[in-house]
Amino acid sequence: MSDLSLYEILNLVTSEIKKAQVGNIKKIIGPAGPKGEVGQIGGPGEKGDKGDKGAKGDRGLKGDKGQQGEAGEDGTEGKDGVGIARIEQDIDSSILLYLTDGTSYTVEMPLGEGGTMNEVHYKSIGGSGGGGTVDLSGYVRRPNASLRNGKWMLYREVEGRQEWAPATTDLIETNGQLMFRDINGRFAPTPEELGELTNQLKVNRFIWEKIQDLDGDGFVKKEGGDSMEGPLVMLTQKGEDSRSTNKVQTLGVYSNSDSSSLRLGTTRDRVYIGHNETSFNGPIKVGEIQEKDAGQGIEVADRVILKTEGVEDDEAVTKKYIDDATRYLQNEIIELEEEIDAIVPSVERGTWMFNLGGLAGNQGQLTMYDDVNGGGQPIGLFKSAKSIWLNENDNDGTPHGFAGVEAGELIELFVEGQPDYGLFTVVDVHDETAGQAHWWVIDVDFVRALEDTSMPSNGENVRVKIIQPPSAGDSDGFVLKSGDTMSGKLQLDNPRHFNESGNGFTIKGAIGADYSSPAVSEQEGDLLQAYHNAGSADAINYKGKIISPNNIVTKEYVDSKVQSSSSGELYTLTTCGNHYTYSTNSNAPDFTNFRTATTSMEYNTEFHFKQLWTSENYGALLQPYWEPTHQTMFELYVRAQLVLKTPIKDWKQSPRDHMCVVFSPAGPEPMTHEHGAFYNNSTYEVVLTNMRKI
Repeated sequence: MSDLSLYEILNLVTSEIKKAQVGNIKKIIGPAGPKGEVGQIGGPGEKGDKGDKGAKGDRGLKGDKGQQGEAGEDGTEGKDGVGIARIEQDIDSSILLYLTDGTSYTVEMPLGEGGTMNEVHYKSIGGSGGGGTVDLSGYVRRPNASLRNGKWMLYREVEGRQEWAPATTDLIETNGQLMFRDINGRFAPTPEELGELTNQLKVNRFIWEKIQDLDGDGFVKKEGGDSMEGPLVMLTQKGEDSRSTNKVQTLGVYSNSDSSSLRLGTTRDRVYIGHNETSFNGPIKVGEIQEKDAGQGIEVADRVILKTEGVEDDEAVTKKYIDDATRYLQNEIIELEEEIDAIVPSVERGTWMFNLGGLAGNQGQLTMYDDVNGGGQPIGLFKSAKSIWLNENDNDGTPHGFAGVEAGELIELFVEGQPDYGLFTVVDVHDETAGQAHWWVIDVDFVRALEDTSMPSNGENVRVKIIQPPSAGDSDGFVLKSGDTMSGKLQLDNPRHFNESGNGFTIKGAIGADYSSPAVSEQEGDLLQAYHNAGSADAINYKGKIISPNNIVTKEYVDSKVQSSSSGELYTLTTCGNHYTYSTNSNAPDFTNFRTATTSMEYNTEFHFKQLWTSENYGALLQPYWEPTHQTMFELYVRAQLVLKTPIKDWKQSPRDHMCVVFSPAGPEPMTHEHGAFYNNSTYEVVLTNMRKI
């Protein structure tokens, strides 16, 4: 069926004529020949169709626009075309077609069933040329211009009708044969619910509806904030470290409610964060705690229980430790006061509150003046006081009568809670209790104070003690703790009970690491000390040096000498005439040189050796086959002249090589030495005396 116009049909005929002509020879289509025999089996078929196209990748970035290319060369001139010169119609309604190349054709357009035109016949006029047929069933008229209008068009035939329509999503069919991939990239059957999606419009609507279902509560918003139901489990990214990916990174986590809390833990709560409190379930390990606000300190509202007692100066201690120490000191003070009272009996004692305004009329008041009774001005400095005024009742209300105080006795004022004190000699005593206010005035001469500026502040408590002077008349009868000289017998009793072990009488002094070392390792060591043993005899221990003939010796020293003398033959190891040099290299020494820590003969503290020789010129590998004794001396010679000689200590494996030894001079410097230096590659003779073979 065709609704082509005459003009369109003639154009088709012209096109067919063109196909049927080769040069000036017309191709004449003859009748069909007889059917041929069955051919041989063909070879292998062509390669099958290409498989489904993979998923489309992400679109790449748009590239920069390229530069315009140069204009191409002109093409060759084309052949002259053949067109229609004129058209006529004869008496039997045939169309006479005259072409521009001089040929002419008769075109017949017979009608088929239903009066439609299905094909066109044409032949050369005059019978000299060929002819043919144009099948119109394979052609269709273009849509009207109003429909085209720059749009993509779709065509279909339905029940004999030919239809053109703009390309829209409802006209685009889907391909139900395509395979889908799951989230892991594997092919999966098409879901049944997608079977009804027969065109693109239905697909679009399906996707839109699914998006609407997911919008809102289906996802957590990335922007603007949102909420979700839990729990939320963070997993480690594949191929990544768990600490770097299995985490939540944020600046703050809040419950957003005063009545709620935050909880952190592993399998149960370990950290509880409430509105006004934070608690921890389990031990807290911290390196340092600092105050939140500068200068405000750290406040502890409840008790602090210390499980381990501090031992260093900057470590905390418990209340029990303080109470025990306070109780011990209080007992010591009481015992000391009793001993002092036994030696120097006190006449009066008590505590008053100092009044810098010069008043003593009320209970517990004490003041001082810079002149004797009746004169001067109130004063605070101990060294400027000439009279001390005391109310007859002290702070506790205890009455005191100072009539028994005599000139020459001593009066001490101690500022409570501080080391400040003042010591005075009583000159005279005045009773001022006859009036309405009752106080006493004691004229004094200043003896000494802790410092020239020592004084009580207004309102501070002052302990007052009036004592008789020592029987000898002054303090010369006592041995001073700061150092003194005495004559006569001094007996030191055992300060411990018979069933108690511990240190007793001790003489402090500078001691060394061992008795053979004159070098000081501790300035205030226990040089000589008595040790009292529970249930056995006591002992005297000595830690001083044992080098000079007049030094005290210990059992350890004697045992070492006895062992040394009974252990066998001692040897002298030397370089034995072998070429032996000094090297400044910091590596280990070899068989024919030695090395030191510094090049100074005077201040060097390390000598590193590997080998010397016996008197029979046998090589003596020092480590681990030889050791020194207390009689060992180390000597160095240059061209038979002695340049260094010293006893040694700290003989041990050298850190530079396990087959070498290192040792040091026994003292801070060699006993005998030149004031020069060791020179690299210089030759030395070495001697080690009294060496023992292990």
